[in-house]
Amino acid sequence: LNTALQIIHERLMIEVKREVLFSNNTVSEISNRLNFSDVSNFNRFFKKMTGQTANHFRKTI
Repeated sequence: LNTALQIIHERLMIEVKREVLFSNNTVSEISNRLNFSDVSNFNRFFKKMTGQTANHFRKTI
């Protein structure tokens, strides 16, 4: 059973991955566009959800 927060995080990750993979925006620009308070929070969230950094994810896909 997923909590509301888990569902929100999963939906947000779909958007984050789409931006990382299909845009030329920097990680900082993506974090701003998706309303993270700062790039550090974005990086922590991404690593917690995927086990890797957004830049590493972008390079390996």
